[in-house]
Amino acid sequence: MKSTGETKVYDYYHCTDAKFAHRSTGHRQVNVTETHLLSEFTKPLKAIQLTEARADQISKALRQAHERTIHEQRQTMDRYRQASLDLERREDELYDDYKKDVMDEDGYRRQLRRVRDERRHYERLLEQAQISITNTFYETSQRIIELAKDAESLWKERSDQERVEMLKDILSNQRLNGVTIEYELKNRSVSSLK
Repeated sequence: MKSTGETKVYDYYHCTDAKFAHRSTGHRQVNVTETHLLSEFTKPLKAIQLTEARADQISKALRQAHERTIHEQRQTMDRYRQASLDLERREDELYDDYKKDVMDEDGYRRQLRRVRDERRHYERLLEQAQISITNTFYETSQRIIELAKDAESLWKERSDQERVEMLKDILSNQRLNGVTIEYELKNRSVSSLK
């Protein structure tokens, strides 16, 4: 604006016509404003919206699945603990046999090393099971549901770069057809929860 000295920038986009799809058919190049493109991209976000009731159903099913998984994981952990205790008892028995001269020192050390290796194996399995029992799965699922419930409002709050990343997560095969954006929703996106 000349009166205020403010410079206004208008960003326009267009198809590069790299494959001569427009020129070969006699169509002229169409320029599209950035504002129009951003409004076009809100359409797929509306497509992945979940109703509150459906989100609650999915959340409940995920919570139940998570609780079943935790129960099964705890049973597995109990088996690892019991195996470790059995091996500890076996180590004590080996020591008793060694002291009673039932086995020589080399045999005792060899068997002791094998029992301790096996115990360490069960202790590592137990540690891995404890790590996997965290609520990561359930928390991630909850974030996905929140995204599906509030995708459009999250879109409006994001920076341009965050919007691009969000679109990469949910869309594929984006193309500009005149002034309309065509796209496909990714199968792994939240739209599959609808």
